[in-house]
Amino acid sequence: MSLYLTKVKKGIPQEECMPTQVMENNRFIGDMQKLSGLPINIIAEIVKRLTYRQEKKSNLLLQPFIVVDETILWSPVLVSKLRYKRNILKLMSRTPEYKHISDNIIGRRERPFLNQLGKYLSQKGKYQFKINTEIRDGEQETDIDLLAYRTDSPNEVLIVESKTLLAVDETNEIADATAKLIDGQNQIETAITVLTKMETRKKEQLDYVPTVVEGW
Repeated sequence: MSLYLTKVKKGIPQEECMPTQVMENNRFIGDMQKLSGLPINIIAEIVKRLTYRQEKKSNLLLQPFIVVDETILWSPVLVSKLRYKRNILKLMSRTPEYKHISDNIIGRRERPFLNQLGKYLSQKGKYQFKINTEIRDGEQETDIDLLAYRTDSPNEVLIVESKTLLAVDETNEIADATAKLIDGQNQIETAITVLTKMETRKKEQLDYVPTVVEGW
């Protein structure tokens, strides 16, 4: 608290400091219960998860509450500017007991995205498309997230590898996202290799028109 009081005494407007709101913790939880209709224990657990801790990976943007004894402090300006959906998933992904939940939530966005992209290609480019297609040639196998083609272009296919990622804003996150994108590129190269080698009868079993795939 001394840090914020010092700033205020120096003439910095209160709304530009953190925190700007101070409240008795039990009263805050009670008010949130009235506003949300959620049980008290659920509200208390949410507050606990969103409370800043002085740990190595702690981040005030992910955990905007500061709890001192029986008092809770927060900045409305900070909270209003947060990308809360992204941040709560990011926070869960950093917490071992919730990481699998965040992974499932993030992963579930992939299929709707592929369907939306396929429909867009169909409407705008008269493409036909298939989602999650497994292909194999000998011992080499892979799967294609989205395979799109046009009947008037029998020698061409569009291959899409989808990766569902959270928006990045830290160096380590950029490195992780880059690695996943490179992995996706490698999967596309493998898919092209398999499709190029596949026999025509095997391609026909996939129920798509192109029988010749030219490498790049």
